[in-house]
Amino acid sequence: MFLTLVVLALVAYAIQGVLVGQLARRFDLPWVVTVRGLSLLVLMAPLTLWMADGSWAAVPGHLPWLALACVGALLANLAQTYAIRHLPMAIAQAASQGLSALFTLALAGVVFGEIPRPVEIACVAGILACVGALGWISGRDTPRAPEARPLRGLLACVGFAVCMAGALVPLGMVSREVDPFFAAWAWEGGIGVAGLVLVAGRAAALRGAAPTIPWDAVWRVALCSSPTLIGTGAYTYATTIGNLFVAGGVLAMMMVVTGVLAWFLYGERLRRAEWAWIGATCACLIALATTQVWPLIKALLHP
Repeated sequence: MFLTLVVLALVAYAIQGVLVGQLARRFDLPWVVTVRGLSLLVLMAPLTLWMADGSWAAVPGHLPWLALACVGALLANLAQTYAIRHLPMAIAQAASQGLSALFTLALAGVVFGEIPRPVEIACVAGILACVGALGWISGRDTPRAPEARPLRGLLACVGFAVCMAGALVPLGMVSREVDPFFAAWAWEGGIGVAGLVLVAGRAAALRGAAPTIPWDAVWRVALCSSPTLIGTGAYTYATTIGNLFVAGGVLAMMMVVTGVLAWFLYGERLRRAEWAWIGATCACLIALATTQVWPLIKALLHP
């Protein structure tokens, strides 16, 4: 049951990422991210029906941390959608996931005083090597579009990793204290609210000259974002009955699923070397997740 839910979340997240990513290549980035968040605010509202009794009472005290997580995730989403404009989706996903694991581990060490073990440092070094190789290959290849700039895409992946680490740490603090279904809904919806503030401020600053998004694109973004409801619901419930780090290891396969979907839907073909380095990045992320759960496995095997 646990692995079925995690795999369901993996596929749902990958479908959403590919579909919304293609729209982000065509329409204004802040508007795409904002519409996605606001649509999830509505679509994911049913998740709050599964909240435990009395959960709402704990919410007000954690709103500042939740707001920080939402702003960080908004900036991370903007960076990732910008990266997708300049890189193939699978490479952008691999670089973003790999670097995000690095910065999240580092920030968690600073905030919670967790010192990385040698095996974790080795996994991080492997991730960095894989991301560097993917960046080198992408820089040599012909850009996927004439206006694409692979270096800009890689820098955007770094920006995504920094901002997402800054979002996940406060979100983790909130999730430990409030109902996880509320945290998931408020986080995704809060990204849309923060995005709405951003586009409203931009419109006021540019006095009517700011980019907009057509109504038909609004509905398309909302529709393409809907698999997130399945993904977040399945993943959140899975983490209540199984190990969080095992789930993270399975989700590391998202870059592979993204590559297959991008090839099938949009004809984004990758070279063998690119697939090899994506697979290596995936293996390093799975190894990193395994290091987190290994002490538990040893305790079960040798009580």
